[in-house]
Amino acid sequence: SSVQGKINAGLESDQILLRVLELPAVDREELAGMVHLQVDKFSPFPVESMVVSHEVLSRDAEKVKVLIAAVKKDVVGQAGAVLKRAGRASARIDAAILGRWRILKDAGVVSSTGRELVLLMEGPAPELVMCQNGIPILFRFLAGGEGLSEADFADETVREIGYTVMSAEMENGPSECSITIWHGGKLSAGLVEKIKGECGGRVAVKALDTVAASAEGLARRMGDAEGIDLTPQEWRLTGDARLFRRKTI
Repeated sequence: SSVQGKINAGLESDQILLRVLELPAVDREELAGMVHLQVDKFSPFPVESMVVSHEVLSRDAEKVKVLIAAVKKDVVGQAGAVLKRAGRASARIDAAILGRWRILKDAGVVSSTGRELVLLMEGPAPELVMCQNGIPILFRFLAGGEGLSEADFADETVREIGYTVMSAEMENGPSECSITIWHGGKLSAGLVEKIKGECGGRVAVKALDTVAASAEGLARRMGDAEGIDLTPQEWRLTGDARLFRRKTI
């Protein structure tokens, strides 16, 4: 996504680790240190090989709910190489699903009360966002659906939904959960019926073409003072040095 010549590159969910954690309400520098320690706990890769960023979702006097993003440095390098070949530079590297989430939030179509599971059927694989009172508490990417029959794909998706609901209950306590399926135009009626039959609760189906594109959400996020930015530190230092040289000249 581009705003005034600046690029906000959104990485797909199969390339990035996203976790929502509750941490003590401390100052910015101490919070960043805590985030890196948490990544070292949940990441299957050494934290030294990752680019880590975070954004605050909510805060009170004692606790802060933080969305943590981590990606391997070589993945970011590949994205940077693509932009370089196109003659463009990235102002920020974000998560594509957060662009979609921003669009849904701005459109006012996310429940502001209770627990809601948002199922995004937009790309090659489903993505899940579990939210509580309009704030995300869990992100999941459902990989491995390639080559499955329609019935097997429905079974696998329902199984993952059940696992996600159970995980949310274990971490945040039990709560009735509604389900909203957002689709990009190709949605199996059998999948919808399977979800309604197996998952219970309220199930709504909505079309993504009724809201703005996820790229616009990434563009809107560029205007935020703080947020996920997986641009490597060395890229920022190089950019600062180039800017200094131009100003000096």
